[in-house]
Amino acid sequence: MKNYVLYLTISLGFLTNVAFAVDAAQVERMAPYYQKADIDLSAYKKVLIAPLGVSATFVLAPPWVSSDERSTQKWALTAEDKKWLKKTYQEAISEEISQKYEIVDEPGEGVLIMRVELISLMPFARKGEDVQTQGFGIVVAQAQLRDGGNGELLAIYEGPQRVGNQYQQNTRLNSENSLNTLFEIWGARLRMYMESYGDQSR
Repeated sequence: MKNYVLYLTISLGFLTNVAFAVDAAQVERMAPYYQKADIDLSAYKKVLIAPLGVSATFVLAPPWVSSDERSTQKWALTAEDKKWLKKTYQEAISEEISQKYEIVDEPGEGVLIMRVELISLMPFARKGEDVQTQGFGIVVAQAQLRDGGNGELLAIYEGPQRVGNQYQQNTRLNSENSLNTLFEIWGARLRMYMESYGDQSR
């Protein structure tokens, strides 16, 4: 991993809480909506990272925002935002997973397909608002794992993810850094999840 250190692992699962020394942040676990009973990731040595799904992502205003300030025009992702999210996600996830597994662009035997969709974003402040926030906000995401050989669905996970927990000025740079860190942790968690199956098969 880059410049953060794993200091606590409750267990090596994609769903379990894994804490990193990034602002003492702890990654919430996603709920298993479906998981194949005999799932075994030890056979996968390559990973296809599908583009981040943001086409249907909606932005929620936090509950403390007054009704006249909750306009969808004020709380929305621009085309530039979506482009940045997709690019940063792809780079961060790839960098983490490629430490152990080959990243590929085509499905096939021995390829694990990872597909993540951002269901919603709840920033704690609007763009340009001159305030401090405790982290960027909350993301609700859904992750799917599929077999690259036959397309079989292996697992679906979904749940809220807190993006940072340290107080910071509401700037675009701070928001982007918080989201980038979350994507890096997602990549590290999947790599660890796959590694744990490899360890069990030895």
